[in-house]
Amino acid sequence: MNYTMYAIDEAAMPAEGDPSATPEGFVAAIRARGGRWASVKADPEAFADAFATLDDFVAGGGFLVDLAARGSPKHLLVGFPGDWRLGYFEASLVPHLDGAFRLLSDEIAAALESRGEATRAVARAFLSALEDAAPRRFAVAVIHG
Repeated sequence: MNYTMYAIDEAAMPAEGDPSATPEGFVAAIRARGGRWASVKADPEAFADAFATLDDFVAGGGFLVDLAARGSPKHLLVGFPGDWRLGYFEASLVPHLDGAFRLLSDEIAAALESRGEATRAVARAFLSALEDAAPRRFAVAVIHG
């Protein structure tokens, strides 16, 4: 499966009450208005492993894995039915993650060393997307598929 990461200005996303505030509408907005940052081919297990490994460094209790698998722009998709796959890290969270991961970069590199190449590639792509999005106060989205 391909996982494509984008940096996106949240102002470009559908708002509450907008009929396009659906998983498909968000994906369309991200593709049309977001900056494509990286695309990584990995199986779902490697994808989840990358975020689980990173999650261990921020004591997220699986929070990053959940956001990477079913993130919700502006929390509008919480409880949305169906099997949609969109990762989303809100702009308010991005600088905090970027800062924490930069401080722990040596430890993260060591932890990823024992993982498979696909896991390392997903983690590197995500960390790079955070680094790009943080100073611009953008969100990071991950389109699965």
